[in-house]
Amino acid sequence: MDIYWSMAKSRTGKSRPVHEKNSASDDIISDKNMSDKTISTGKTDTDQKGAADEFDVSDPENLVADAKILSDLRNFYDSKISGLNKEILRLKDENFVLVNTSLRQAEKNSDLQNIINTKLKKTQPAPDQPQLISYSDFEKLDIRVGTVINASIFPKAKKPSYQLDIDFGDFGVKKSSAQITTLYSPQDLINKQIVAVVNFPPKRIANFVSEVLVLGVVLDKDIVLLQPDRPVPNGKKIA
Repeated sequence: MDIYWSMAKSRTGKSRPVHEKNSASDDIISDKNMSDKTISTGKTDTDQKGAADEFDVSDPENLVADAKILSDLRNFYDSKISGLNKEILRLKDENFVLVNTSLRQAEKNSDLQNIINTKLKKTQPAPDQPQLISYSDFEKLDIRVGTVINASIFPKAKKPSYQLDIDFGDFGVKKSSAQITTLYSPQDLINKQIVAVVNFPPKRIANFVSEVLVLGVVLDKDIVLLQPDRPVPNGKKIA
């Protein structure tokens, strides 16, 4: 063991040998360094080692605990997702039932409407379509040309009308009530040739008896009289 001598001066002024043991000095220095380290960190080596062991991921117990937590979380979210999926399926089923019910009801309504329309078509003529008659029915009508010789306002008629005297030649003068006041004045009608059905039964209107039906084209609320495009003898038949 090496011994180092060092001269030191004591209080008496005398020098005295001071010998230091190398190994003992090293131990003292090491202890001092460890003490300083403990003071600076606040933890001993034992404490630091324990902390390291606490977070050791290689510890089987820690791995088991972590796996259990993850398993519990997975089960929790799986149950939530499963519940949501079931609710979505339930809502889809309910909507499917509602839609199918609505479609079936709409089909029933459509079928019912088709039946009604079919029956109406069978019992009524189509709009703007003429009702068919035979030629013999047309031959029953006696339609002739005549000339208006007198026209006056019909004061007792419910709708604005004229009282007309019409000359049909060999068939004589016939009277008619005509609702043609919108487009014609009494003066416009004098000497105008018209076309009329002359074989209808007489019809009483207020205190007036109408003997013939003057024909015209219906335009909304107006009537345009039918007439030959050139003068013809009164009483000639329309065919």
